[in-house]
Amino acid sequence: MKTSIELDGVSFSYGEKNVLNEVAASVAAGEFVCLLGPNGAGKTTLAQLIAGELSPTEGRVFLASEDASGKPTGARRHIAYLPQDLQDPPFVTARELVSLGRFNPKRSLGWRMSDEDKEAVQDCIARCLAESFADRPFAQLSGGEKQRIWLAFCLAQQREFLLLDESLHKIDYSTRELFFKMLSNLAEDGKGVILITHDLQMAERHGRRLLLLKSGGLVYDGPPDKAIYSLMERQ
Repeated sequence: MKTSIELDGVSFSYGEKNVLNEVAASVAAGEFVCLLGPNGAGKTTLAQLIAGELSPTEGRVFLASEDASGKPTGARRHIAYLPQDLQDPPFVTARELVSLGRFNPKRSLGWRMSDEDKEAVQDCIARCLAESFADRPFAQLSGGEKQRIWLAFCLAQQREFLLLDESLHKIDYSTRELFFKMLSNLAEDGKGVILITHDLQMAERHGRRLLLLKSGGLVYDGPPDKAIYSLMERQ
C-alpha cells in the first residue's frame, strides 16, 4: 500500500503573525525530501505541523493511501519525529535509548522487552552503524555517534515516515555525508524521509527532491537544480 503525507493549503499564525501561507505538497513513502530555507522561513513550524505538535490555522495535514476509503487519517502516528536540539537523556546507555523506541503503551507491560523487540533494537543499531558503541553511556558519545543513536531510536518505532529537523547541523562534514547516505538508503528501502537542513550541497547530492521555503511560502518543489541557488539568494 503506497502512502503519502499530504499538505493541503497549510497556513499557520501565532496570533497576528503569519508564519506559513498555503503550503501544499505531498511526500510519498520511498522519497527522500530535503526541506531548505533561510532562518525564519517557517521550516520548524512546518515540521511541528506535520508531526501533529501544532494544528494548522487553515488547511490540513493528513495521510493518504492508494486504496484508502472514507476520510483521510491523521499523519501523526505514522511519523517518527526528531526535533532539533534534543537534550541528552541522563543515566542511559545508547542501547537503552534505542529500546525506548519500542515502548508500547497498549501492552500491559509496555516497558518489558520481548525477544522480537530486542531483535528489532539490534537491527536498528546495526543499520545505523552503531554496534561498536551501543553499550556505552549515551552522554559520553560524540555528536555524530549520538545522532546515529537518535536515528536508530526513530527506526525502532517502525513508522512509515521519518521527520528530522536540523538533526545534522552540529556534526562534521564526513559524518554528515554518512548520514545523508543512510537516509538515502532508507528511502530506497521504502521509508519516507523528510530532512530539514541548511546543507544545500549535501541535499543536492543525496536528496531526490528539494522543497524551499521563503517567508512562509513554498517557492520551489522539485529535483535538485542550480536554479534553487538564485531562489535562495533573492530577497
